[in-house]
Amino acid sequence: MSNRISMIALLTLIAALACTACGSDESEINSGAFEITAALESSPAAVGRNTLMVTLKDSAGAPVEGATLVVDPQMLMHGHGSTEQVVVSEMSAGVYKCTPLTFQMPGMWQVTIDAKKGELTGRKVFSFEVK
Repeated sequence: MSNRISMIALLTLIAALACTACGSDESEINSGAFEITAALESSPAAVGRNTLMVTLKDSAGAPVEGATLVVDPQMLMHGHGSTEQVVVSEMSAGVYKCTPLTFQMPGMWQVTIDAKKGELTGRKVFSFEVK
């Protein structure tokens, strides 16, 4: 019985340590036909309105123009999303400006980016620790 409790404690510690890395703006999930990268215009992420710049490339590394992007910020710990709809504008070949990316409160936020062009789709999830 004590071995089982020790194992549960060890797994809990490992999970907690893994979550501390989640605030480093690293992607958690990357799937589909595109390479999706994203960065905030000002870092670190702050409570209020932010701007997210997204770069979309195909599997050959070429910029993807004319794609449809959906950006969904969620604060999973509290079970809610943002109060504002993110508007996506293509700035140049494969570069998209997403604003306002509104974080209402400090804490961990997950931002999912879904991209689609024709029949091709892709998804990438980023985590931001909002201060």
